[in-house]
Amino acid sequence: MVTPFASGDAGAFLRALSRAEDAASLTETTLQAFSDAVEAIEDGTRTERIPERDCIAVWICGCLLDAIANDAVYEPDAARYGLTDEYRLAEKALGDALARTSGFLWFKKPLHDLRALASLADDCLLLLEHEDYTELGQRLAGTEEDGELVDALTELNIRLEDFYHPQP
Repeated sequence: MVTPFASGDAGAFLRALSRAEDAASLTETTLQAFSDAVEAIEDGTRTERIPERDCIAVWICGCLLDAIANDAVYEPDAARYGLTDEYRLAEKALGDALARTSGFLWFKKPLHDLRALASLADDCLLLLEHEDYTELGQRLAGTEEDGELVDALTELNIRLEDFYHPQP
């Protein structure tokens, strides 16, 4: 089974999220940096592929947003690789950051838009397996894991899209 938690980079990113002053801002920055890198590759202003560690970070962001938005369960996957505590702390930090509001009484607004983050994550996840854009896609191209990656990302994409763009 292909999972972002199998990567050696997963623990470091989960710890960074859990220690971030604002985990939602770090999530948004991570996703936007990936999106910008893809755009630069498409424009021809960037020639190197997006590093695998950045792909893993984007995938983890997608999983955490899915867990918060849809109550999806990723803790067993993280536990399989010894990342239970790191995962729990990162999920709590992101959930707390997304719950912060500003304003008074009836005029309280969230500081971060969960639907916008889910949409951005969905866009980024669609390109993770692209072998011309990412080191992850290049490494897995043509392997059995490539099919597993596509299946895992497709399921995650569907759940995120159903959250930020529910069908009547």
